[in-house]
Amino acid sequence: MNLSSPPDSRWLPFMKMTFGFVLLVVLAILAVVIALGKVEQSTSFGLSYILGGLTAMTGGFVQWSFGSGRNESKEPEAK
Repeated sequence: MNLSSPPDSRWLPFMKMTFGFVLLVVLAILAVVIALGKVEQSTSFGLSYILGGLTAMTGGFVQWSFGSGRNESKEPEAK
C-alpha cells in the first residue's frame, strides 16, 4: 500500500455518495430513536435540530443526485 500517492480520483464520487448516505441513515436513526415514545417539546430536546439537519442534508443530497450536471451559463467565462 503506497500512502504517498493520492487515491484514484474515480473513487471520489463513490466515496461522496457513500458518506452522504451513511450520514443520512445515522441522522434518520437518531430521529427515530428520539421520536419513539412520548414526544413533547420538553422531553425530546434535540429532535427539531436533528430533523432540521436531516431536511437540509436530504435536500442537498437530492440536488446533488438529481440536479443538472451541466453548466448552462450563456455568458462566456472571464479569463
